[in-house]
Amino acid sequence: RARTQTAPTTFPVGGWTNLPGATLFYPVAAGTTRLFNVAFSAECRVNNGGPDDHMRIRIIDTVTGLVLEPHDGAQVFCSDTGYATHKGNWVRRFGPGNHNLQVQFFLVDGPPFENVPPVTASIDDWTFEVVIYT
Repeated sequence: RARTQTAPTTFPVGGWTNLPGATLFYPVAAGTTRLFNVAFSAECRVNNGGPDDHMRIRIIDTVTGLVLEPHDGAQVFCSDTGYATHKGNWVRRFGPGNHNLQVQFFLVDGPPFENVPPVTASIDDWTFEVVIYT
């Protein structure tokens, strides 16, 4: 299963924020488990930032609240002020039930804080894909 988007999305500083449209749903039958192998790629840039600013990423199942691995809460997806394409892979085995995977970002404005103009980040031309294994 896969989704793509070519329209840009801008993120403000602070807090985990959903990437609109970057959701994938998959039910796992009772009495079984499935390995979810997820890939995400996108153009990414930090706008008006300093060298200590960066965009973090995570993939979360919004039904169970479980985050796919690797996850330490601080995985940086991009930090450059110029557009570049970045990619990551995540995995997790899920048990029975419905699972709704969501890509989330967290823009960090490290000190000294740049506030005029405000720091934002842009995600553009993305692909979100999950392959399910038994």
